[in-house]
Amino acid sequence: MFVEVLEELRGGFESRFSDVKEHENIFSFIKNPFQADVSSFNVIITQLCPFDCAALESETAELQTNNHLKVKVRVGVDHFCNLVSEADFPTLKGLVQE
Repeated sequence: MFVEVLEELRGGFESRFSDVKEHENIFSFIKNPFQADVSSFNVIITQLCPFDCAALESETAELQTNNHLKVKVRVGVDHFCNLVSEADFPTLKGLVQE
């Protein structure tokens, strides 16, 4: 009986949170934008938000080569998105704010 209840709960969680698995690449990007492959989640982002994929890829490439920001992340700065300038990265900043 107990095993059946647990299996039912597990099935409920899997169905309820199945969309979380679909967005795993976005969460990886948020966690560490310097190692993310933007092309792997472009389709998901365009479905969720009306952003220009080319601009997003361009800004991500620029972000990933920004040594100043890389150092800040290595040091362990909280709220990385606050370090990202809206003037330099308007698409990324807009995505984070969504």
